[in-house]
Amino acid sequence: MPLAQVSVFVENKPRRLMKIVSLLELAEVEIFALSIAEAGEFGFIRLIVNKPKLAYKTIKEAGFVVSEMEVIAVPIKGDVTISRVTNLIGDNLLNIEYAYSSAVSINGNPVFVLRIDEVQRAEQILRDNGIQVLNQAELQQE
Repeated sequence: MPLAQVSVFVENKPRRLMKIVSLLELAEVEIFALSIAEAGEFGFIRLIVNKPKLAYKTIKEAGFVVSEMEVIAVPIKGDVTISRVTNLIGDNLLNIEYAYSSAVSINGNPVFVLRIDEVQRAEQILRDNGIQVLNQAELQQE
């Protein structure tokens, strides 16, 4: 099962990230990964959290434009490297739309987050090659 990523469309102005993070903290939503992509006057804040439905609701009710989509998260450890993961995806002609790494480790390992055009297929390819793909339940237990 892919992870739910919450994305927030925001103006590129001071205190926007602070507001989002503060809202989530008040709602007792834990952030595992965060990425900011800037596009001139606007940007996207992408979040992997332990309670994506609550995060979505909290951010939307605060007046922000928010969406949810599926991503894959892979712990990077031992022979599971970013190079190995991206080679497997590329060798199977799947497109990585974007990627970022986790701000928080899972079981002491950094996590590589990927948005791939065919999430289910990519997840199966990784698992078939012995690569752990995190699911939402694993984040909620952290």
